[in-house]
Amino acid sequence: MNYYTQVSSKEISRSIRAAVLVPAFTLLVMGLVKFLEVFAHQNFVSYGVIPRDVKGLIGIVTGPLVHGDWEHLMNNSISLFLFGTALFFFYRKFAIKIWLLIYFISSALVWIFARGGVSHVGISGVIYGLGFFLFFSGMLRKNKRLAAISLMLTFFYGSM
Repeated sequence: MNYYTQVSSKEISRSIRAAVLVPAFTLLVMGLVKFLEVFAHQNFVSYGVIPRDVKGLIGIVTGPLVHGDWEHLMNNSISLFLFGTALFFFYRKFAIKIWLLIYFISSALVWIFARGGVSHVGISGVIYGLGFFLFFSGMLRKNKRLAAISLMLTFFYGSM
Protein backbone atom coordinates (compact mmCIF):
# COMPACT_ATOMS: atom_id res chain seq x y z
CA MET A 1 0.00 0.00 0.00
CA ASN A 2 1.22 3.45 -0.73
CA TYR A 3 0.52 6.81 0.88
CA TYR A 4 -2.53 7.52 -1.27
CA THR A 5 -4.35 4.34 -0.28
CA GLN A 6 -3.59 4.79 3.45
CA VAL A 7 -5.13 8.23 3.90
CA SER A 8 -8.64 9.50 3.42
CA SER A 9 -9.69 11.90 0.69
CA LYS A 10 -10.36 14.44 3.45
CA GLU A 11 -6.72 14.26 4.55
CA ILE A 12 -5.50 14.58 0.96
CA SER A 13 -7.77 17.58 0.46
CA ARG A 14 -6.37 19.18 3.62
CA SER A 15 -2.83 18.45 2.40
CA ILE A 16 -3.53 20.09 -0.96
CA ARG A 17 -4.97 23.19 0.74
CA ALA A 18 -1.84 23.44 2.90
CA ALA A 19 0.41 22.86 -0.12
CA VAL A 20 -0.94 25.88 -2.01
CA LEU A 21 -0.30 28.40 0.77
CA VAL A 22 3.31 29.40 0.06
CA PRO A 23 2.97 29.38 -3.75
CA ALA A 24 -0.28 31.37 -3.53
CA PHE A 25 1.26 33.89 -1.12
CA THR A 26 4.27 34.30 -3.43
CA LEU A 27 1.92 34.89 -6.38
CA LEU A 28 0.01 37.45 -4.34
CA VAL A 29 3.23 39.33 -3.55
CA MET A 30 4.33 39.20 -7.20
CA GLY A 31 0.93 40.51 -8.30
CA LEU A 32 1.01 43.31 -5.73
CA VAL A 33 4.50 44.32 -6.87
CA LYS A 34 3.35 44.51 -10.52
CA PHE A 35 0.15 46.33 -9.50
CA LEU A 36 2.14 48.94 -7.54
CA GLU A 37 4.63 49.30 -10.35
CA VAL A 38 1.95 49.88 -13.00
CA PHE A 39 -0.54 51.97 -11.07
CA ALA A 40 2.02 54.06 -9.19
CA HIS A 41 3.89 54.65 -12.48
CA GLN A 42 7.10 53.21 -11.07
CA ASN A 43 9.72 50.98 -12.62
CA PHE A 44 10.98 48.32 -10.22
CA VAL A 45 13.44 46.77 -12.70
CA SER A 46 16.26 48.36 -10.73
CA TYR A 47 15.35 45.92 -7.93
CA GLY A 48 16.35 42.99 -10.13
CA VAL A 49 19.59 41.07 -9.92
CA ILE A 50 22.43 43.12 -11.39
CA PRO A 51 25.29 40.65 -11.86
CA ARG A 52 28.61 41.28 -10.11
CA ASP A 53 27.49 44.70 -8.89
CA VAL A 54 27.20 45.29 -5.13
CA LYS A 55 24.01 47.32 -5.55
CA GLY A 56 22.58 44.37 -7.48
CA LEU A 57 22.83 42.09 -4.45
CA ILE A 58 19.43 43.31 -3.19
CA GLY A 59 18.02 41.70 -6.33
CA ILE A 60 18.79 38.27 -4.90
CA VAL A 61 15.84 38.90 -2.57
CA THR A 62 13.67 41.22 -4.69
CA GLY A 63 14.44 40.25 -8.30
CA PRO A 64 12.25 37.14 -8.48
CA LEU A 65 9.25 39.18 -7.31
CA VAL A 66 9.59 41.78 -10.10
CA HIS A 67 8.43 41.03 -13.66
CA GLY A 68 8.87 42.88 -16.92
CA ASP A 69 5.19 42.96 -17.87
CA TRP A 70 1.86 41.28 -17.13
CA GLU A 71 2.46 38.52 -19.69
CA HIS A 72 5.82 37.68 -18.07
CA LEU A 73 4.09 37.57 -14.68
CA MET A 74 1.24 35.37 -15.93
CA ASN A 75 3.55 32.90 -17.70
CA ASN A 76 5.60 32.49 -14.53
CA SER A 77 2.56 32.33 -12.24
CA ILE A 78 1.02 29.15 -13.63
CA SER A 79 4.22 27.14 -13.48
CA LEU A 80 5.27 28.53 -10.10
CA PHE A 81 1.90 27.63 -8.62
CA LEU A 82 1.94 24.09 -10.02
CA PHE A 83 5.58 23.32 -9.17
CA GLY A 84 5.29 24.99 -5.76
CA THR A 85 2.14 23.09 -4.88
CA ALA A 86 3.78 19.82 -5.93
CA LEU A 87 6.81 20.61 -3.75
CA PHE A 88 4.71 21.38 -0.67
CA PHE A 89 2.41 18.40 -1.25
CA PHE A 90 5.09 15.75 -1.81
CA TYR A 91 7.77 17.15 0.52
CA ARG A 92 5.80 18.63 3.43
CA LYS A 93 8.48 18.15 6.07
CA PHE A 94 11.25 20.09 4.36
CA ALA A 95 9.51 21.94 1.52
CA ILE A 96 10.08 25.41 2.98
CA LYS A 97 13.83 24.74 3.23
CA ILE A 98 13.95 23.55 -0.38
CA TRP A 99 11.82 26.53 -1.50
CA LEU A 100 14.12 29.05 0.20
CA LEU A 101 17.31 27.32 -0.97
CA ILE A 102 16.13 27.31 -4.58
CA TYR A 103 14.91 30.91 -4.31
CA PHE A 104 18.21 32.29 -3.00
CA ILE A 105 20.61 29.98 -4.84
CA SER A 106 19.01 30.58 -8.24
CA SER A 107 19.22 34.36 -7.76
CA ALA A 108 22.77 34.14 -6.44
CA LEU A 109 23.78 32.15 -9.52
CA VAL A 110 22.28 34.87 -11.70
CA TRP A 111 24.34 37.45 -9.79
CA ILE A 112 27.51 35.40 -10.32
CA PHE A 113 27.09 34.14 -13.89
CA ALA A 114 24.55 36.19 -15.85
CA ARG A 115 25.33 38.92 -18.35
CA GLY A 116 26.39 42.02 -16.47
CA GLY A 117 25.22 45.56 -16.88
CA VAL A 118 21.51 44.71 -16.96
CA SER A 119 18.91 43.98 -14.33
CA HIS A 120 17.51 40.44 -14.37
CA VAL A 121 13.94 40.10 -13.08
CA GLY A 122 11.43 37.29 -12.77
CA ILE A 123 11.05 34.03 -10.95
CA SER A 124 12.06 31.75 -13.83
CA GLY A 125 15.19 30.53 -12.02
CA VAL A 126 13.08 29.38 -9.10
CA ILE A 127 10.67 27.61 -11.45
CA TYR A 128 13.48 25.77 -13.21
CA GLY A 129 15.04 24.94 -9.84
CA LEU A 130 11.76 23.51 -8.57
CA GLY A 131 11.32 21.51 -11.77
CA PHE A 132 14.88 20.18 -11.51
CA PHE A 133 14.41 19.25 -7.85
CA LEU A 134 11.03 17.57 -8.36
CA PHE A 135 12.16 15.61 -11.40
CA PHE A 136 15.43 14.32 -10.00
CA SER A 137 14.14 13.68 -6.50
CA GLY A 138 11.24 11.80 -8.06
CA MET A 139 13.71 9.69 -10.02
CA LEU A 140 15.92 9.07 -6.97
CA ARG A 141 12.93 8.17 -4.82
CA LYS A 142 11.58 6.01 -7.65
CA ASN A 143 8.38 8.05 -7.61
CA LYS A 144 7.41 7.87 -11.27
CA ARG A 145 4.32 10.05 -10.79
CA LEU A 146 6.34 12.91 -9.34
CA ALA A 147 9.02 12.63 -12.03
CA ALA A 148 6.35 12.53 -14.78
CA ILE A 149 4.46 15.51 -13.32
CA SER A 150 7.59 17.63 -13.09
CA LEU A 151 8.71 16.64 -16.59
CA MET A 152 5.29 17.56 -18.04
CA LEU A 153 5.30 20.87 -16.18
CA THR A 154 8.81 21.64 -17.43
CA PHE A 155 7.75 21.04 -21.03
CA PHE A 156 4.63 23.15 -20.45
CA TYR A 157 6.65 25.98 -18.93
CA GLY A 158 9.36 25.75 -21.58
CA SER A 159 6.75 26.10 -24.33
CA MET A 160 5.69 29.46 -22.93
